[in-house]
Amino acid sequence: MAELGSSFYRQFMYPILDKRRGTDSLARYSELKKSQWLSSDEIKRLQQKKLKALVKHAFHNVPFYNRTFKKLGIRPEDIQTKSDLKKLPIIDKETVRNHFEELKAKDFKSWKPTERTTGGTTGKPLRYYSNKSEHSVFWADLWRAWSWAGYELGDRRATIGGSKPSGSGFRSFIKSRVMERNLSLSSFEVKPEAMQVHVKKISRFKPRILRGYPSSLYLFAKYLNDAKVKNLGVGSVLSISEQLYDHQRSAITQAFGCEVYDNYGCPDAGVLACECMEHEYHLNSENAIVEIVKDNDVVSTGEEGEMVSTNLVRYAMPFIRYRTGDMGKASDAKSKCKRGLEMLDSVLGRTADYIILPNGNLLAAVNIAAVFNAISSKIHIIQYQVVQEKKGELKVLVVEDTGFSESDSSLIKDTLLEHMGPDMAIDVVIVDDIPLTESGKRRSVVSKLEVGIF
Repeated sequence: MAELGSSFYRQFMYPILDKRRGTDSLARYSELKKSQWLSSDEIKRLQQKKLKALVKHAFHNVPFYNRTFKKLGIRPEDIQTKSDLKKLPIIDKETVRNHFEELKAKDFKSWKPTERTTGGTTGKPLRYYSNKSEHSVFWADLWRAWSWAGYELGDRRATIGGSKPSGSGFRSFIKSRVMERNLSLSSFEVKPEAMQVHVKKISRFKPRILRGYPSSLYLFAKYLNDAKVKNLGVGSVLSISEQLYDHQRSAITQAFGCEVYDNYGCPDAGVLACECMEHEYHLNSENAIVEIVKDNDVVSTGEEGEMVSTNLVRYAMPFIRYRTGDMGKASDAKSKCKRGLEMLDSVLGRTADYIILPNGNLLAAVNIAAVFNAISSKIHIIQYQVVQEKKGELKVLVVEDTGFSESDSSLIKDTLLEHMGPDMAIDVVIVDDIPLTESGKRRSVVSKLEVGIF
């Protein structure tokens, strides 16, 4: 029996999925394919229209925001533009936990809310509610971002993600493989035997795009490059959920022989920032407003800060000026691809992925990755993780490879001290394994300190 093609899925299967979910993702996707080509001023006006509607709803229907507005002595009409948002306080995960019921709209049930939970990568998972229209927009935003990597709705895709093998089953298979045309592979399976199975599955499936955590894609790429495996039939690779480092991008590009596109997403904030074919990070500006903030003030173009988001389509439980916990750098550059969407210069990882140096300065995970990459040919390790529990102290956990010796430990320590200063106490600890997070991610830097500057 011949396989059903992409056009069949676009015309028949995806409308069925929309109907089953009670969503209108296809209609939203059609809108987004057009709106991305609007001018930046037109998109700004669209944002402002949605912002005014959201703020009015929040004031009249959400107890938390009604109380907050009255306490500050402001009215909905005082919030007209992105720059007006600074009149409101920034909220975070603790705000949501402490005011959970207050953040629900009085007409909560009319929005057909669905409970969601974050992965809890840096701590306790967060519960929140999204509405049906937000779910539609979420998928439409994703499809559009994938299309920048050459994906067309209905194409096959594969995902190396956080699902453990035990989480699979017949219903999951039908939903993922048959209905969504997605080959799901576990990021927990990283041994050579498992990699061989991944190779066979991907070769047979021939996905248009392969999505995955950069750390998992990198290990898979190293296996492919070492084993000289070629021509898996992948059209593009999309990195998700973790920061993508230059050495990872290079190895993945070599292994799959195709372009790698970085995709940033924060579902609880309703934000996407994804690379187009020009490798520019475009925001989903029609559905979210993103501010780059430091010390509670919006930073200038080119400065680093934390991304703070206002989700313009979440009405059941609005998050206005919500801290994502992720770092970015603002950009006002003109897009090479001519899209009017706002852009970020770069996505820089989580605030929990920063080491506090003895002098109070910060060192990002990307800088630490560069240090290890610079000495990678001289040290015999499989994996590493830098952990900070106290200021002025670091533990470097390493899984040793054949040939590892005390000189490797000394080189790691000495090289890090060159970048961190002589006052940092560094302990290199040999471990059998560096465990993944609950969601299957592999973190290279873990800080248990409060960064405290945002």
